[in-house]
Amino acid sequence: MSIRLDTDSLSDLATKETILMPPAQLILAVKKPDYLGVSKWDFRLGRRAISARVEDVKFLAEFQGRRKDVRPGDALRCMVSVEMRYGFDNELISETYVINEVVEVLEDKHYQGELFDG
Repeated sequence: MSIRLDTDSLSDLATKETILMPPAQLILAVKKPDYLGVSKWDFRLGRRAISARVEDVKFLAEFQGRRKDVRPGDALRCMVSVEMRYGFDNELISETYVINEVVEVLEDKHYQGELFDG
């Protein structure tokens, strides 16, 4: 007899408790935007790399319609909710980040001038 479990089902079985943090404002540095709209974006939160699903439909429509320019190195000021799952040993199993609203795009203004600028 064989049993097939997907990763979500396995994670559900290993989860004792789930804590959903209400949305809080964070600034996330963009590592890799999702240009197709079917996967998570890659960000940097401090020194940690995270992935987050963007659920702000208006922002996504503007981004994918090329009316909003977001590039790696830019940052997003956004409202983010976090779901934390804990196992039966009270250890953190997973964190899921969801961007509920993009408040502002913070462009990377870091300019590296020419070597011999006058």
